Amino acid sequence: MRTPLYTRILYINGRPQPEGGGGGGGLLDWHDSVLDKDLTAPPVGPAIGRFIVAAPATGLWALHENEIAVGDGAVTWTFEVPNPGFATYVEDESAPYFYDGVAWSEFASTPLTASAPADVTKAAAAAGVSIEAARADHKHNVSTAAAGSIQPDDAAAEGAATSLARSDHRHSIAAAAPGGIAIGDAAAEGVATSFARSDHQHAVSNPAAPVNVTKAAAAIGTSGEPARADHKHDVTTAAAIELTDSTNAEGTATSLARSDHTHSHGARGGGTLHALATALANGFLSAADFSKLAAIAAEAAPAVLTWGAGSVTATTTTRYLFPGFDSGTAQTSAIRFRVPRAGKIRKMRVHHNVTAGNGNAIVYTLRVEGAASALTVSLASTASEGADNVNSVAVANDDLIDIEVTKAASIGTTPGDIMVTVEFAAA
Repeated sequence: MRTPLYTRILYINGRPQPEGGGGGGGLLDWHDSVLDKDLTAPPVGPAIGRFIVAAPATGLWALHENEIAVGDGAVTWTFEVPNPGFATYVEDESAPYFYDGVAWSEFASTPLTASAPADVTKAAAAAGVSIEAARADHKHNVSTAAAGSIQPDDAAAEGAATSLARSDHRHSIAAAAPGGIAIGDAAAEGVATSFARSDHQHAVSNPAAPVNVTKAAAAIGTSGEPARADHKHDVTTAAAIELTDSTNAEGTATSLARSDHTHSHGARGGGTLHALATALANGFLSAADFSKLAAIAAEAAPAVLTWGAGSVTATTTTRYLFPGFDSGTAQTSAIRFRVPRAGKIRKMRVHHNVTAGNGNAIVYTLRVEGAASALTVSLASTASEGADNVNSVAVANDDLIDIEVTKAASIGTTPGDIMVTVEFAAA
């Protein structure tokens, strides 16, 4: 059994060695001290104490080399088998020993250095040859040097210096004034070894006034100066010529005309400005022809188209009104007619001359070519008047139109003498 009486911390190569751990991982297992380590047989007479058995062991210690013999003052001995890392203190030598699994060895002490450690550089790592140990609070200096200048086209490189850069080091950058910019200069990287500052500015030649705009051919120009963004060209103009009886021509002048220019009319052939217009020739409009046009315009006022029937029945069967009016019951098939010209139909009005029924709605819709249009009036059977003055429908020449009558539910009793009118105006 092992019963440590005290703990020693031994410094090996300048580092303390902790106790315990059974010798694993480089740790030492400290035990009670021994009196001697060089005896090969028990001392004469009863002995009390601990001894390391030396080789070759004899007598009562035979076959116990390197073990710890423990005497209790009687004639019997007990033995402790050391494991690797077993450590103890040998009293007759005043020295600590440890067991490495094969033999016992005295601890060798390494002196602490009194010299400053070498500087840290980019030189290759090396184990060193010093026989002195470094102190736990030692500190290396780091060799540094001034950073070099940065130039364009310098290739990226690790460098060959063995000194290092400080964290706040700074490189100098050479700068120079930029050159002027001229129209037509080709783009180029340049060959300067200096850099441009971030707030650098290029000189641009002060441009001259741009040339006048004329009908001369467009040209890229030869000037090496740029134009300002707010530059303005003048436009060469000239007085307009007098109108003549000659044919149309673009002309050959390189000057342009102002937007408010006027031509003098001049006297035309026959002593008048123009002859009257005919079916074959352009000319002035006569007073008589003007009167005719005015009359035609008056006749172009909107026409009123009418549909009607004496009854639309009380059922939900779809009905169609008669063009004009018929006192009979509206038909179940469409009665259509063609419009005489293109135009617009609007302002539908519905009138029940005799109201009747339960008040359910009757819907009157203008259809064009059999399709319902937006022009429609929904009128209760008990109401007399309804109109759609919002919607209008465009129709083409010869389109077929009719009035469709629908009811979602029975109206009980049909109104009488129903009339629908619309306005038909020219397009």
